[in-house]
Amino acid sequence: MEPLLQLIDVSKRHEGRPVLRGINLEVMPGEVLGLIGENGVGKSTLMNLLAGAYPADSGEALLDGVPLSARSQSEAMARGVGMIRQDLNVNPRLTVAQAIFRTGRRSGLPHEAVRDEAAELLAANGFGLSVDARLGSLSSLERVLVELGRMAVEEARLVLLDEVGALFARPEIEVLHDVLERFGNRGVSCIYVTHRLSEMKRVADRVAVLKHGRIETIVNTADVEVQDLAALLLTREQLNLADRSGHVQDEVALQVRELHSPTLDGISFDLRRGEVLGLTGPVRKGGMHRLAEALSGRSDEDVEGERELIGSDGGPRAGISYFSTEEQFGFDSTQTVAGFLGGEEKSQELLSMREIIQAIQEMHITVGSARAEVRTLSGGDRQKVALRRWMHDAPQVIILNHPTRGLDVRSRQDLHQMVHDHTEAGGSVILLSADPTELRDWCDRIALMRDGRLVEIVDVDEVDDEDLDLAMVARPARAMALEEPASDDAQSGGGDADGFETRRGARFLVG
Repeated sequence: MEPLLQLIDVSKRHEGRPVLRGINLEVMPGEVLGLIGENGVGKSTLMNLLAGAYPADSGEALLDGVPLSARSQSEAMARGVGMIRQDLNVNPRLTVAQAIFRTGRRSGLPHEAVRDEAAELLAANGFGLSVDARLGSLSSLERVLVELGRMAVEEARLVLLDEVGALFARPEIEVLHDVLERFGNRGVSCIYVTHRLSEMKRVADRVAVLKHGRIETIVNTADVEVQDLAALLLTREQLNLADRSGHVQDEVALQVRELHSPTLDGISFDLRRGEVLGLTGPVRKGGMHRLAEALSGRSDEDVEGERELIGSDGGPRAGISYFSTEEQFGFDSTQTVAGFLGGEEKSQELLSMREIIQAIQEMHITVGSARAEVRTLSGGDRQKVALRRWMHDAPQVIILNHPTRGLDVRSRQDLHQMVHDHTEAGGSVILLSADPTELRDWCDRIALMRDGRLVEIVDVDEVDDEDLDLAMVARPARAMALEEPASDDAQSGGGDADGFETRRGARFLVG
């Protein structure tokens, strides 16, 4: 069988720095090829190059044996190459039908003009989505399914997926796997980028490891375990996490009693000094984000109840601070790395140049000079730089909202070390995460939420991945994890009274 895509000695430089150094790669028809590598090694560069965002400096990309020389993303799509990005920057007021047809020859048409055709396409692909739903009402998984519907409309033969499942619970990843498998049965190939190696193991047929701008090795996922994939990226020494045993103290750092709001229902718990408390549940309906906002004083809701820092002297490090990767990191992208880490204002000098260089080395930032601008860093490296400065003056209690989203294995360990240092000094952490492995590796206890209520808090050794998987699936959507046959009404697209629709055993919000 001839490859669908063939890359021959493809190279690319950014800001004078070589990023891709002679990439040689083949993707077979119907294959899902995973692509892993540390932040800054060129994964996004390779994906954007294939998607037509910019050209290669040298080498050649062949699609069905014909040079793929797209000069724009629309040209790439016309050749059959489409890309779905992590941050789907699409008008949330579009209906599902409009979004599916937004880039083709029917783009800009009213909902009624494309509704019937969109409904037929979704039914043919087994997507349990209402064509009348607004994008703003959909979950992350459902928005990705809409984009895959767009790929089907555009008759894409190669679909590039860049970190689309970063916040998916495992049952949602299984749904995505089933959809990509149906695409593969029609000969459509995918290149799938993720830093969550357990996710890669479930989705990809083969995994290519990108190191130092080159494809170092390619393995069949059936032949390796998750730890084997990690070992391909890290040395044995780098695989070890910092030992946080002994950090948790008996003294309470934060006492929360009967927090109520329109979305929170009587939340009460104690956070101890030196503790990492995991916070998880259904992403859309659990209430974790609302709780984090209420605790940090950022909520736009009326919140009642008690939130008390115990033993706080009101000093400069007292209080609760909140970090979310969904928000801007608060720096000018033309600012230098040294300027951002060190503090450009004389009154806010954080680190000396020696300390800045040491921090760059400790965080494994890929940059030619500390004087380089922040915008030249990869997305993951920008995130680490932001976290490093933010945690430098972090107060006694910090809340991290999915802090490892978009970070590679080693970068996650760099962040784990930051958390280790914070708790070793007596600080406490609340960690919002949808990654069972991360929750079990990082946390002392895990709080499970559902519908704005705190269901229970369990010691980390009392739960396994399956328990956490089920805790992250909203009750109406729990059938995603099951393989029960849908009813005849559900198979035909009938909606349920609770606003969900069932297809092939999976349930999706439709309005």
